[in-house]
Order: sequence, then C-alpha cells, then structure tokens
Amino acid sequence: MNRYGLMPIVLGLACVIGCNSESSTKVPGRSVTVEAGGIVTLNGKPLAGATVLFSSEQLNLTAYAKTDKAGRFQLSTYEPGDGAPAGHYRVAIKKVDHAVTSPSDHPALPPTTESSPLLPAKYADCETSDLEAVVAEGKDNSFTFQLFDLLETS
Repeated sequence: MNRYGLMPIVLGLACVIGCNSESSTKVPGRSVTVEAGGIVTLNGKPLAGATVLFSSEQLNLTAYAKTDKAGRFQLSTYEPGDGAPAGHYRVAIKKVDHAVTSPSDHPALPPTTESSPLLPAKYADCETSDLEAVVAEGKDNSFTFQLFDLLETS
C-alpha cells in the first residue's frame, strides 16, 4: 500500500479523535468552556434569585449565572449553560430588589425605580468578596459559596 492509500485511514482517525471531545465546547474565536456551577447559601439556607459572576483578569472575561430556588447555578460564558473556560476566577454574588418609586407619566417612558441590595455589599464586588474558584478541565467544577449576613443572624 502506498502513502496515498493510507490517507483515508489517517483522515478517518483524525476525525474520530477530534470529534470525541465530551466535556468541552470548542468554537473558533472563543476559549474552550467546561461545565461549571454550584450552590449558594445565605446563613445556611439556599439563596434564590442571586446573580453569580466569575471574573478572570487573566482570561479577560466573566462567566455568570442566576441561582434557582434551591440556590443552584450553572455558569454561562458565551451561551446559556456552556460553563466557563478553565482558569482562576474571583467571584461576586449580588441580589438586588427593584421597586417602582414613581410610575411614568408617559407610556413611552419607564417608571422611576429604586434598587436595594439584599446582600452585604462585600459580596457584590470581586475585589472584596474573598470568594474564589478554579475551573479545571476534567475536574468536578461544582462550587459551594456560603454567605453570611451578620445583621440577619443577630
């Protein structure tokens, strides 16, 4: 068999190997993502409706999620639920209440609203939260963040 006779076999093997990536998503121009998520609690109880932000200076990107009623979240970077690229992240968690303080006088204008944070301010900023995570390919990327609101417990 000459070298041209082996070409279909080599191409077939390359296709099988290249198409057998189970745990990551590869799209041209994007970092490869891996499944990542977890649970957030506040004073030991699941925290529903909170926004979770994973921020990486090294990768220059942010992955985000919203917690469900059980406090669980699944990170998204480029598409819903696609996870996050492997790397070290600083984490911020926010939960805000938006209240309408004044209805609009005109149907084309939105009402005036006021936002109130429902978590201690330190958790809303990656620089002050003291929350970190390392997302790694081939590892269990399930993170638990236990938040405490000292005002609520005293």
